[in-house]
Amino acid sequence: GSPACDLNFFLNTSVRLNVLKDRRDDLINVYYKTFKETLEFLHYANIPTLEDLKYELRARELYGLFALFGFLPIVTMPKELSHDSSIESLVDAEASRAKYKKVFAQERLQALLKYALKRLDDLGVLDEF
Repeated sequence: GSPACDLNFFLNTSVRLNVLKDRRDDLINVYYKTFKETLEFLHYANIPTLEDLKYELRARELYGLFALFGFLPIVTMPKELSHDSSIESLVDAEASRAKYKKVFAQERLQALLKYALKRLDDLGVLDEF
C-alpha cells in the first residue's frame, strides 16, 4: 500500500475548505513528520523522503477523486437528508434522483467539489481520462 492513498482520502474528505486552501502543504508536512517518526521508532530501514511522499501523492490523486464523489457526499450529508437512506429507498429511481439532487445542492459540498475539481484539472489529473 501507499500512505499517499490514505493521505489523499483524508485531504479530500476530512478537511475544511479554508484549511485545504491555506494549509494543505502544512498538513502534508505534519503528516510526513509523524509518519517518519513512526517508521524510525519501528526501525524501518527504507524511510521515504518528503519528496517521495509528494510524488506518491500526485501519482495517487485519483484516489482523491474517488473519495470526492464516493465518500464526501455521504460524509457531508445533513442528518435530515440521511433519513431513509436504505437500499430499498435508493432502488426507487425517482426517490434516489431527488435525494441525489438535495445532497449535491449543499453549498459546502459544492464549494469543496468545485475547488477540488479545479485543482485536479490544473494538475492535469483529469486529462488522464
